[in-house]
Amino acid sequence: MKQSTIQSCCIVALLALALSATPLQAQNMTMGRIFLKAEAYSEAYAEFLKETQINPKDPEAQTLAALANILDTTRSKGFNDFLNLLSFDKNGRKLGAWTSTINTEALEERLKLEELNGQKFKDFIQNELISKLKKSLNHFEAIPAGKSFLIFLSEQETQISDVYLDHGDVTMLEAALQLICFGLEGLTAQNMHVDVKSILDLLNDEMSVDAFLSFNQNFMKDVSPENIKAARSSFVGFIDNYTDGSKRLQNRTTGHLNHLISINEDQKELEAEFREHLSHLRFEESLNSLFKIEIEESTVTFSADPVRLFETPLRSFTRADSLVGVIRQEAEQMVTRLDLEIEKLSNISRARIIKPLIDTGGRLPDGADILLLQGGFELAHSLLAVLSAHDLNVDLQEIVKLRNEGKLDIQNILTTKETILNLDSPQVMLQARGWLAGMRQNLKEGYSLLQSRRDGKIGILFPSETLLEKTIEALDIALASEIKAHELSGAFLKAKYRINTDPLWGGKINIKNLLPNFNANDPVPGTLPDSAIAGLFPDKIYINNESRIEKLRLPYFLEQPKNTYAQLGEKVTFLIKISGPGTLEYQWYKNGQMIPNANELILVIENTQERDYGTYSVWVKNSVGKTYSQIATLTPVKPVVGSIQVNIQNNTSLPFTVSFSAKSGLSYEFQSSGDLKNWSKVEEINGTGGEVKVTDLREAIFQKQYYRVKLVE
Repeated sequence: MKQSTIQSCCIVALLALALSATPLQAQNMTMGRIFLKAEAYSEAYAEFLKETQINPKDPEAQTLAALANILDTTRSKGFNDFLNLLSFDKNGRKLGAWTSTINTEALEERLKLEELNGQKFKDFIQNELISKLKKSLNHFEAIPAGKSFLIFLSEQETQISDVYLDHGDVTMLEAALQLICFGLEGLTAQNMHVDVKSILDLLNDEMSVDAFLSFNQNFMKDVSPENIKAARSSFVGFIDNYTDGSKRLQNRTTGHLNHLISINEDQKELEAEFREHLSHLRFEESLNSLFKIEIEESTVTFSADPVRLFETPLRSFTRADSLVGVIRQEAEQMVTRLDLEIEKLSNISRARIIKPLIDTGGRLPDGADILLLQGGFELAHSLLAVLSAHDLNVDLQEIVKLRNEGKLDIQNILTTKETILNLDSPQVMLQARGWLAGMRQNLKEGYSLLQSRRDGKIGILFPSETLLEKTIEALDIALASEIKAHELSGAFLKAKYRINTDPLWGGKINIKNLLPNFNANDPVPGTLPDSAIAGLFPDKIYINNESRIEKLRLPYFLEQPKNTYAQLGEKVTFLIKISGPGTLEYQWYKNGQMIPNANELILVIENTQERDYGTYSVWVKNSVGKTYSQIATLTPVKPVVGSIQVNIQNNTSLPFTVSFSAKSGLSYEFQSSGDLKNWSKVEEINGTGGEVKVTDLREAIFQKQYYRVKLVE
């Protein structure tokens, strides 16, 4: 009896506790919704968090906690402290209606007083943004997978116009957060030790790329394996949740309600294709290459590993040798895999279905496509291997520097470094010969299958048959095992030449030796071959005088804009001279800002005012790209102390002398004018360090004639 009484008391106590907790839980949710409506997101999150601690499996509490946490991001102290550090405007920081921008002048002033390193960006992304996103993801993940629910986003749960959330909406939100995490984690995987002031200097053309990279020696130099692993996990999670969420959206029974996320009827087919493509991007382990091709008897499957984009230090792309190495590795992976895929096929010639489905106009790939594709990869791999066997130890900023100076051509590239294109790894040349031999075989077999196509819906690659024949012919010449005469043309004077390729594949010849001398981009006649070619051409060969590489050339500055001095009201002309193929376009800039309608070879300022003084530059563009000029400065004219005596009678100027002190190393112009606005040069004088006298014997042009001495550069 006593025991029964104790049990009854316990039951009553538990019931009382449960009944008292129910109003408390309702109060948490009600207060959270009130705070949410008032945009007091931190307070709202605190209320919803209390509810999740009482009932961890409550979908409503977990979902609203996740949303409030995300909305609170722009209100957090860490977020705003970081924006203040970057001198963002304090107004306009509202999520969904962002207008705040960086005050560059304030940031530059701040950077004069304190150093700001890019590592702070990384810390902010990891500790503020990613941690917030992960916290919301934890709330979403706490919702039981098989649980069905329907949540109102408004605190008034009776209005049919409210936005509703079910498990499909929440799963899609979870996928979106994981995709954002993927991008942020991939970015922060890179080494971000960089001086922020140097970034501004680089953007303002106050620091060269070379100086920037030298100053920030560790920037983008390596990657964090932990961050890459986290990025891959987030990307896989994004795909899994998107796939699950998509199925839930299609199977929902409340499609008539106003859901946060839905798929329109006319978008279902497109969404299904997108989902299919995503399934071919899901790799829990790295492919060690960007792309993957799998060939079965009836299908060809293309896959890609986007996380691979973050696995390579971005600094690798700033040097020619490392850039070639990265691309070569990708090509080698493709060649090796395709070889294995082709080898296992019993019938390569048959047509196959592409997966995932892509728009090929109803056409199916066949064996010709596979072999020609493999041949293309083998060509890329072989050429890159040959290049990487040579000295490519040159910074790409050297190429950028040549471009900015208007000197980007073959001649200048070959003189950037004395040892460039010298052969460092002779053994690679023999390997490259083997790879090219495999390419030739694949091209021949692919070409044969190409010619035998009958069905009009078979085949997706249609290369020029003439180009294929010439490529195979060139490979036959390059891979010939004996000395034979071959007809050459194009860059060479058309004739038959005996060719011995053994020195090339034996590692006795540098690529540089095979090139003629160049004048800019034009091969110089008679400069190929010479004794350095070591028997590649046993007899002489001759360069075709008409052979040019002009179409591949950027515009080239023959004359840069010059620094100029001018007084108020004077007419000023900036003039450039350009050489370059194709149609040329121009755009002038003043103090780094584009000048409207300044699109000609010359820039004229008719009436110089104070606002016109400053720096001027121009870019010139053709179909290849842009070339940037040097910066020229327009400054007020500097007076020169001297004496001028003029006597004009009967429209004839009598001899007169201008004398002034001219500093050594400076140049001066003696100029005349009839209206003090338009001046013409009479004579140019080089300073000697002493007094200079100039005599004018010209016939007078104007009724009144004025003279001046102007300092030029």
